[in-house]
Order: sequence, then C-alpha cells, then structure tokens
Amino acid sequence: MSKFLSFIVLASVVAGSLGSALADVRSRIDGSAFSNQRYVDLSGVSKPGVNFRGSYLFGANLSWSVFKGGNFQAANLSHARMEWADFDEVDLSQASLQDAAMYRSTFRKANLRMANLTRSNLTKSDLSEADLLTATLNDADLSEARLNDAILRNADLTQADLSGARLRGTDLQGAILTRANMQGADFANANLAGSIMRGTVFTSTYISHANFRMTDLSGADFRNTVIDAVTFQGANLGKANFSGAIIRNAVFIGANLCGATLPDGQAGKCHGDEVQPVAEKTAVPPVRRPEFTAVDFCASSMPDGRMATCAEEVPESAGNGDGRPQRPSRLAL
Repeated sequence: MSKFLSFIVLASVVAGSLGSALADVRSRIDGSAFSNQRYVDLSGVSKPGVNFRGSYLFGANLSWSVFKGGNFQAANLSHARMEWADFDEVDLSQASLQDAAMYRSTFRKANLRMANLTRSNLTKSDLSEADLLTATLNDADLSEARLNDAILRNADLTQADLSGARLRGTDLQGAILTRANMQGADFANANLAGSIMRGTVFTSTYISHANFRMTDLSGADFRNTVIDAVTFQGANLGKANFSGAIIRNAVFIGANLCGATLPDGQAGKCHGDEVQPVAEKTAVPPVRRPEFTAVDFCASSMPDGRMATCAEEVPESAGNGDGRPQRPSRLAL
C-alpha cells in the first residue's frame, strides 16, 4: 500500500513538472514582451503576430519559422539565427540584429527603421518595400538580396556587399555607401540623390535610369560599366574610373570629373588651376571643367551644358527591341 501511494505521489510530481515545462514552452512560443529568452529555440514554429517587443533574444534560433506581422521592436537579436523564416510586415524597428544570420528569409514590408544590422547576413533575402530609414548596415551582406521599392534613406551601408542585389525603385537618398560593393546590382529607377558613395565599386554593371544627382562618387570604380539614361547632375566624380565604360544618354551638367579616368583611358584635365592675374585675384575663380577628348558620351549632357554627339548610330537590329543599345557580350550581366 505504501509503495502504491509513493507511486501516485511520484506520478503527480512528474505530471506537475511536465505541465510546468509545457507551460514554459507555450509562453516562449506565444511571446512575452521585455522577456529574457537568450538562446531559446523557436525554430520551425508558426506564430503570426507574436509579441517579443523589447525582449532579449541573443543567439535565439528563429529559423524556418513564421512570425508574419509580429512585434520585435527594440528587441535584441544579436547573433540570432533567422534564416529561411517569414518576417513579412514584422516590426523590427530599433532592433539589434548585429551578426544575425538572416539569409533567404522574407522581410517584405517590414519595419526596420533605425535597426542595427551591422555584419548581418541577408544573402538572397527579400526586403521588397521594407522600411530601413536610417538603419545601420555596416559590412552587411546583401548580395543577391531583393530590395525593390525599399526605403533606405539616410541608411549607413558602409562597406556593405550589394553585389547582384535588386534595387529597382529603391530610395537611397542621402545613404552612405562608401566602399560598398555594388557590382552587378540592378539600379533601374533607383534614387541615390545626395548619397555618399566614395570608392564604391560598380565594375561590369549595367546601370540604367538611375538618379545620382548631387551624389559624392569620388574615387568610384565604373570600369567596363554600361551607363544608360543616368543623371550625374552636380555629382562629384573626381578621380572616378570610367575605363572601358559605355556611356549613353547620361546627364553630367555641373558634375565634377576632375582627375577622373575617362572611358578611353585619358584623365580629365581640370581648368582654372592657373595663377590668376593680379587684377583678377578678387574675382570669382572660373569653374573647373574637365576636357573630353575622343570619348563616347553619345547623347549625354556634358558639364558645360552642351549635348555630346554620337560617333556612330546603333542599328535597330542591334538593340534589345526597346530602343536601348544591346549590352556588350563581354560583360557578365
């Protein structure tokens, strides 16, 4: 009889422990704002609308899960695993996502304002129409990511890898892209006005219908690029490298090309460096303008406002059917 009673007591204790453990797991999955859940494993769960606002989720595993419409505002997700997950329309504003693994996940229409994504891995992730206003993405890997119609105004993407990324219609006004890798990216209708892109790499890229107005592109690498219907009005292109580039229908009015390497390999010569006569010392110095010799800037508006003529016309049969010249086969586009 005593053994039977002992067995009943033991069974009750075990049942209570299991119930408590299950309740703890359920509370973790349901989410709890401002909770400490470091290294929690929430992989493979489906919990749309979950609330982890302000929670500490350092090193948490959220891969292969569905959190659509959830709230992770100001949460700490540093070093978290978030790959192959659904974060569409999630609020990640002001969240800490440093060194997070976020590749091949979806963040469509997500709110990532002021989020810190330093060194995060977003390779092949979909951030279409996401809001990354003033977000920090230093050294982030966004290679082959989809950023169509996303907002990246005033975001910091210093040394970020955007190679092969889709940036159609993306708003990058005032963004910092110093030394970023943008090789092979799709810039169609992207707005980069007023951005800082010193030393940015564009080599072997087809750039079409993009806005680089008043952009700082000093030292940028445009080697072997195809630039079509792009505006560089008022941009700083000092010491930029255009070796082997094909430039058509571009606008360079007011642009600074002093010291730039032009498509034919010649250096843009700057005027106005000569010593001024004594009587003219108080006068406003002349505008520094580069010389263009034997360079193909077909149908482009030059810094002095004149329209460059075309050395030769491209036959209709050589085009793409939409009026644009065919891309050279030597480029890996």
